[in-house]
Amino acid sequence: MVGESAPRYVGVLDGETSWNKWFKPYFEMLYNNPGIKAFCYINWNWEFWSNKIGFQWHDWKDARIEKNPFVLEAYNTEMKTQIFNHLNKKLEK
Repeated sequence: MVGESAPRYVGVLDGETSWNKWFKPYFEMLYNNPGIKAFCYINWNWEFWSNKIGFQWHDWKDARIEKNPFVLEAYNTEMKTQIFNHLNKKLEK
């Protein structure tokens, strides 16, 4: 499992450039390593929260996928590939 991942120092705001610099290699790594069974993407504005709470993430940039139409569409396309499973119903107790 890739427990925590985010496009540190890249962010999403540069659209296709952001995609090619971080997301494309990230998904290629997932595809090329079948032992990876899960990943967690941290969809967060690192700069904002760093400034707000005083952590050293101010240069990690905005990783919120929904903030760039190109990245959002490309990410959603990747999520439709068959290697990814999604929970489609509520878990029962």
